[in-house]
Amino acid sequence: MGPNLSRLLICTALGLSAVVASCDRDVSSVTGDPDTLDRLMSVLTPGDSPVLPPEDQYGATDMPKMNSIEGSPERIDALPSTGSGGATSSGGTLGWPTGGEPATGGASSGGTGGDSSTGGERTSFGGSGNCTRYVDPTRYNYDSNIPRSTSPPGGLDPEEVPQFVALGWDDVWRPSGIQWSIYILKERNLKNTYFMTTYYLWDGTIRSLWRDAYNAGFEVSNHTRNHSDGYDNDREGWDLEIQNAFTDLAAPEESEFGTAGIAVASDQVRGFRSPYLHYRDELFDLMPSRGLWYDSSIEDGWDPNEGPGAQAWPYTLDNGSAGHDYAQAQSHPYRDFSVGKHAGVFELPAYAMVIPPDSLAEQYGFTAGLKERVRELDTHHGSTSDRIVGLDYDFWMIARLTKQEFVAILKYNLDQRLAGNRAPLLFGMHPHLYVGPGEWREAVEEFLDYAVSLDDVRVVTYREVFNYMREPLPLDCY
Repeated sequence: MGPNLSRLLICTALGLSAVVASCDRDVSSVTGDPDTLDRLMSVLTPGDSPVLPPEDQYGATDMPKMNSIEGSPERIDALPSTGSGGATSSGGTLGWPTGGEPATGGASSGGTGGDSSTGGERTSFGGSGNCTRYVDPTRYNYDSNIPRSTSPPGGLDPEEVPQFVALGWDDVWRPSGIQWSIYILKERNLKNTYFMTTYYLWDGTIRSLWRDAYNAGFEVSNHTRNHSDGYDNDREGWDLEIQNAFTDLAAPEESEFGTAGIAVASDQVRGFRSPYLHYRDELFDLMPSRGLWYDSSIEDGWDPNEGPGAQAWPYTLDNGSAGHDYAQAQSHPYRDFSVGKHAGVFELPAYAMVIPPDSLAEQYGFTAGLKERVRELDTHHGSTSDRIVGLDYDFWMIARLTKQEFVAILKYNLDQRLAGNRAPLLFGMHPHLYVGPGEWREAVEEFLDYAVSLDDVRVVTYREVFNYMREPLPLDCY
């Protein structure tokens, strides 16, 4: 039996028939033992193009050549740990007022239990004075009802709230890309969210890196097991993909039967993003039964009447989704259905990014005509739109942006939010696009350095944005 057939049979046994192409590569054939992360990064050599799953919402598959990696990734334990609460300094990670979010306990996977405030003296979960927290961050019973709004929550003025930036890393495969993403964040004392597609857990190197990220305080979220297109899924299909991913994540780190996971219990995984941003209403209907508190699949920010400084804040689906309704009205090919009312289910939108006008080309360091260049390559959003999907895949692979253009768009949108209503800047990333040194990595690091240099900006996880929406506190609490 040849090695390729062996891998195919292994993948089929693990239920990976939908991703045979991805499985048919030898990601375990890494050799060497670099002493440091820097040395690991130095051994990247040109190689064959990997099989990359298409991530654009319209299924584009145009992929450039990338690098392969030799050398086994060094674990990141030697780097300073951010802990589970993170830093509270300006530009850093959003920390709990008393120095750390409770890391254990909480509701069952069904999400019941509610907040610990039932009359009489209220239970405090940290902080003091105006910064006292009364909402248990480990429990949620879907009792929030937050309409979509361009105003900050809690009646706060924009200058009173933090400007959140959260990168959500999808799929999470290719060891060198994962290693780099963890390194650049820990080096800056930051945390992000990993939306994990769990069929990659068959690879021990990836499994080890995922566990490292979780131990470092990064958020683990559900991105299904097989990364299949859920547009045609019924409720049962969505439930199977979500529950299988939960099972994979919760499996022990070592197993003689090939079912090893990262030992992360379901009650520690509260977020979800659908592959390709394709979803159905049945997905939101079943989320409470699986203990998922928030989704980040519905696009928002395409309405030209809502500028980059007046985007909607996260909201609950008690009244459906205006973002979905707008896309449906524009005849989006995968939005030809309605999103109903789903009490207490939070939506942290997949925001579109606004392309800066030519009048700011010199300020942001790009060549005039950027919108026209994007529209020539990204033909799905009309010839006049000044928006682009808020995923790095669309930036690099569809619009073919340069490093300067990538940074310019993100800086511009952050600046506009900061000067406007301070809606969170949520942006989708993919570690497998960053397997070797180069301008793509440099662009991400330049943007992160810019974000943390701004006094009122907090680089956080999606879960921390969710927590804030439930109990918004003034900026000076962080």
